[in-house]
Amino acid sequence: MSAHSQKSRMKDCKFPRTIIQVGHMFFEIVDHPTNGQTFAVYVNDPKTHTRPAQFSGHVQNDMGSELRRVAAAFDQVSIDKK
Repeated sequence: MSAHSQKSRMKDCKFPRTIIQVGHMFFEIVDHPTNGQTFAVYVNDPKTHTRPAQFSGHVQNDMGSELRRVAAAFDQVSIDKK
């Protein structure tokens, strides 16, 4: 069973689970003791809604750098709008 499934999210988990909101999206990061570090993207808060993740997968080494490039692009767009 996925660490991001509805059943997994509803039970009392013994492993770290972090939720970060970005606009209307929610990123859930799980440090699972046997499956490793995974993430999921939701369109609603996974703590309060039952919709499944839009996407999930394993955290890979360069994802932090790639997401910082996305953040820089968002920052540039918001600066250009001012």
